[in-house]
Amino acid sequence: MYCGTIQLPLSILLLAFLTTVTSAQDSLRENDNREDNRADVESFYLRSLALKENSLGPDHPELIQIINNLASFYRIQNRYAESESLYRRSLAISEKTRGSNHPDVAQLLNNLAALHYDRGKYEEAERLYRRSLAIKEKINGLGGLDAAITLENLAAVYHAQGRLKESESLYRCALATKESLLGPEHVNLAISLNNLAALYCSQGKYIEAEAFYRRSLAIKEKALGADHLDVAHFIMYSHPGH
Repeated sequence: MYCGTIQLPLSILLLAFLTTVTSAQDSLRENDNREDNRADVESFYLRSLALKENSLGPDHPELIQIINNLASFYRIQNRYAESESLYRRSLAISEKTRGSNHPDVAQLLNNLAALHYDRGKYEEAERLYRRSLAIKEKINGLGGLDAAITLENLAAVYHAQGRLKESESLYRCALATKESLLGPEHVNLAISLNNLAALYCSQGKYIEAEAFYRRSLAIKEKALGADHLDVAHFIMYSHPGH
């Protein structure tokens, strides 16, 4: 959510408006197709899982990816109970077959934490993110890109809990790590800049928020072009009132 005032090219604002109108019209026509596609995807995952279970057994590590993908599929549909059950199953198989400090375990913990964040279970999300971060720290230290992403996730939990100073500290640490690894103009930094801008915006620090939003927009425009749809979406959703 953008809270400052920003002068934008008319062509970009028009593109954002047209994209919104088109999306609204298309959504009505595409709804039935989405439902059919979801059923097909779910059926595919369930068949694949059943085949592998029959041939390899219920705890084989080759099942982890399918179970995790199905869990993520349920998560985006807000089928949280089914998603959590599958995430926990994939985590249990990974810990049993690969050890509790394997990188895959860290990623699965991250996925389960994200599910709890979606459900507003912030204490459990924090616990899982911290465990994931501890594994990543053992493997590569806190200077790796994976660790920076988990730091941002943990910062989001703190932001949601109102722990704003802790959130800012982690967001800034993650941003510094990404800048050192990717450079100051990498498109991946736009996410980190948006996170900090939103944090400052929620505190009424609009000058700081605008500076980060402007830098994020400049990176997106340079990387993708001023008329790219991702840039238009950014402008649309960061404009006052959105």
